[in-house]
Amino acid sequence: MDRSHRLAAVGFVLFGAALCLFLLPSNGQQFFQTNAPLGEHPFLTALLALLPPILQMALMNGCRLNGLQAALISLFLALLLAVFVWGMPAALAGHSVLYGMLTAICPVLWTLLNAMWIFRMLTRSGCFETLRQSLRRVSPDRRIQTLLVGFGLTALLESIAAFGAPIVIITSVLIGLGFPATLSAAVALISDSAPSAWGTQGMPILMLSSVTGLDAAQLGAVVGLQTPVLSALLPLGLVILVSGFKGLRGVWHIALIAGVCYGAVAMVFSRYVAVSVTGVAAGAAAIAGVLGCMRFWKPRGIWLFPGECSVDSNTPAPAPTMEVLRAWSPFLVLIATIGLVNGTGLKAMLEPYGAFSFAWPHLDRAVWAADPVTGAFRQYAAVYRQNLLTTGGTLVFLAGLLSLPLLKMKLRDAFRCYWDAFVGLLPAGGTIACILGIAYLMNYSGMAASVGLAVSFVPAQALPCVMVLLGFLGCILSGSVASGNALFGGLSLVAAGRLGADPVFIAGTLCAGGTLGKTITPQNLVMANAAIEQHTGERNARLIPRVIGMTLVYMLVLVLLAWAQSAFGAA
Repeated sequence: MDRSHRLAAVGFVLFGAALCLFLLPSNGQQFFQTNAPLGEHPFLTALLALLPPILQMALMNGCRLNGLQAALISLFLALLLAVFVWGMPAALAGHSVLYGMLTAICPVLWTLLNAMWIFRMLTRSGCFETLRQSLRRVSPDRRIQTLLVGFGLTALLESIAAFGAPIVIITSVLIGLGFPATLSAAVALISDSAPSAWGTQGMPILMLSSVTGLDAAQLGAVVGLQTPVLSALLPLGLVILVSGFKGLRGVWHIALIAGVCYGAVAMVFSRYVAVSVTGVAAGAAAIAGVLGCMRFWKPRGIWLFPGECSVDSNTPAPAPTMEVLRAWSPFLVLIATIGLVNGTGLKAMLEPYGAFSFAWPHLDRAVWAADPVTGAFRQYAAVYRQNLLTTGGTLVFLAGLLSLPLLKMKLRDAFRCYWDAFVGLLPAGGTIACILGIAYLMNYSGMAASVGLAVSFVPAQALPCVMVLLGFLGCILSGSVASGNALFGGLSLVAAGRLGADPVFIAGTLCAGGTLGKTITPQNLVMANAAIEQHTGERNARLIPRVIGMTLVYMLVLVLLAWAQSAFGAA
């Protein structure tokens, strides 16, 4: 365990000990949220509530602090604001932080750990080199590799196991292919944006449905008319990011075909099949589109990074077909496992055996949430629910076990890979736990509701555009699209009712906007930096400047699309 891991472990233990000061018995305390602690200054209040995540991103990208240090400082600031500005009792504030941290452990860190385990087994078995060569054999052109790996494989992995796992895997694969480290992470972050609406078998939409009570199929149909448009344009932007506008001219047709294949399949499956399989089908269609196009319509020239070798020396000898299948076997097994569990009645059979839940002591129903629009109070539940048999992380773990004989891995070597993955995840895991702790603290203290209060001041015509921005903000605050939907989903329903808008369209637009927050959410930035450090030893890669410009462009596209759909009755 190196110095950074020791510091992460020690810092996390020390913070846990300090947090115990907040965990004195609450003695039945009841906390009534206030959305306006600063009086009639809703926008100033919202800015104050946003200080913790703003500070964290500033410390990570503008100062020489790692993710865990920045997250601990931001969490301390969030606790101060929650207790001394929003008036939350200290004991309840501490419990809400721990509740969020438990949510980070399972399913987020559980999924990440098993995904990193599979990647380490691929590397240790030598199969990663075969996988890398098979990708380069398709084409040594860096633009084609960007489309195939950066866009297609990211979209496929995001639909299988989200929570940052695709960021780690794709960044590592691109670095292994010879891409610059920071560029690899930037490609992975941007590629993970629009497809994240269908992440982990449609979890964001299912979460939104559970929060709002709206039909998941109807929500999926709305999201299926918005995010696929972004996905169709995403490959073009990725090629520009890697090779510039001049490089786009040689492969624009392949990029367009990849995006259209993804978008078309996503639209059809989200409307006529099921949101749980939309991402897998669309990601597979994008990969098939690139491979099919390469058979009949190859670019005239091969684009390489400046200073790279010629094509002849850069193209590896073909590996035996069985070796290539062996290298890809963990991904194929993972797809088959998830398809078997979610596509049949097996999931329903397993649900009663793996499900468990418990009310969080002292916090459950001790907080009365104030509706940001009507001001009415309701008791806020704090019940942790999980199904260990069917959660995404367990399915990834099962796929890893089934892949052992295919990778020819001994149990001792597999255990060593698991331990290495666990140790490697410590700094990033502590950071993600702090981030989720901040998100839950903001939720239970009323800070998140104060941010959403500004929505009630916008005119009805601007509501779809504001929901895009609110979804973007919710993803940044909570770390994922699903958590952002849980944060602001109820607010979107109330705002739609107050302004006479279609609640399904407004809630779906919130989810679509959240996908763009994936590029700069601290959780994903931490995972990208962890992958860079693991392979190159570099730290504090400044990723936000590399991705923010393209993110804002796609946000403008989505804002205009949402406004047009609302204005012309397409909603």
